[in-house]
Amino acid sequence: MSWEFAPDFNAGQRAVLAAGKNLVYLSPPAWWPTLPLFSQIPRAEDPGPVTIVLVPQVVGIALGAELLSSVESLRVVYGISGLSRASRILGQDIPHTIIVTPADLQQLISRSRLSQARIKRVVVGWPELLHRDLADMTDSVLAEFGGLQRIVITANESSVKDFVERHARRSPIVPAAPVVRSTAKVRYAVVSPIQLTASVRTALDIVNPASALIWDPTPLASDRWREYEADPTVRIESDVDQRPVDLALVADLPTGDALECLVASSREVLVLVQSHQMQYLDSIVERMRFDEFDPATVAAALAARTPSKDQQSDRGAALPAWVRIRVTAGHKDRIRTGDVVGALLNAVGISKDQIGRVEVRDAHSVVDVRADVAQRVLRELEGIALRGKRVTARIDRR
Repeated sequence: MSWEFAPDFNAGQRAVLAAGKNLVYLSPPAWWPTLPLFSQIPRAEDPGPVTIVLVPQVVGIALGAELLSSVESLRVVYGISGLSRASRILGQDIPHTIIVTPADLQQLISRSRLSQARIKRVVVGWPELLHRDLADMTDSVLAEFGGLQRIVITANESSVKDFVERHARRSPIVPAAPVVRSTAKVRYAVVSPIQLTASVRTALDIVNPASALIWDPTPLASDRWREYEADPTVRIESDVDQRPVDLALVADLPTGDALECLVASSREVLVLVQSHQMQYLDSIVERMRFDEFDPATVAAALAARTPSKDQQSDRGAALPAWVRIRVTAGHKDRIRTGDVVGALLNAVGISKDQIGRVEVRDAHSVVDVRADVAQRVLRELEGIALRGKRVTARIDRR
């Protein structure tokens, strides 16, 4: 069994991109599989932004900018996280490619901070992850760019048919890689990008495997895992070989065939994913064997290795009944308990018995939800508006 990620654009598809025509690119909700697409975009020669990459906040703008910077033809890539600094940098014509959310792009347009005459294309990444109000905003923003080239990146073509019909009609479709559904049994932990290296370190410390593999398909791997260069028990791989290993730590969203190969050569596999990637991971994996949110707890469970039959039957009892979620809005934003509960009932769609204690504090709120709906809550709360404020949600570990 072998795995290789090497999508290739045929001559016709390359000609479509070079001619400035629209295209739909099928990619998992991760940045690394998009690199073949962005490497086909013609090099920018004019000063100032030429390519706009429009994405939901949840996919990680800073990580996207870091990864896309490895594509030479994009030249200077800038991820917009603050409008004041962005206005200054854009005024200096520094970046040629910008990554931005619909809300921030709308603000930049209203402030006349973009020279729209220079922009050649708009790439819309994973519009299926946008909530309805942000999707409407995206439609409005795209209307500002008239007949420019549109490239739509999506993990689920059927879910964005209407969007593609409006903005990239009759476009050729290029798959990043075939969707292979893995039959592997895997464990996973949901972590944010800033927790990734710490989560790997925790897992290695607790499990203490005789041999370990960190699978990282991104161009960032050599710098990200530099601390393990002198460790003879840890391998860093972007490919998958057949050398056996005790523990494989999957540091980015795998394809189904890559996951099959990792499972075939590893005693245990722990996939570290972000909350917005869970739906896709669930779609390519037949069986999830462990659903836990704290990497340290997952690692402790891995350390048990092979539980007895009695332990296996009791595994469900070991999972937390409740998970505490932190929401970035509180009293100072005029948030009340009813606002949080209403969002969970109406926007997320969970029931009252799946909601526990709610505390609205000065700068944020915390709410207990049943563990089996925690991932859904994290995914659906991300980016919604509570009394006019866009919020983010994460696991509260305090």
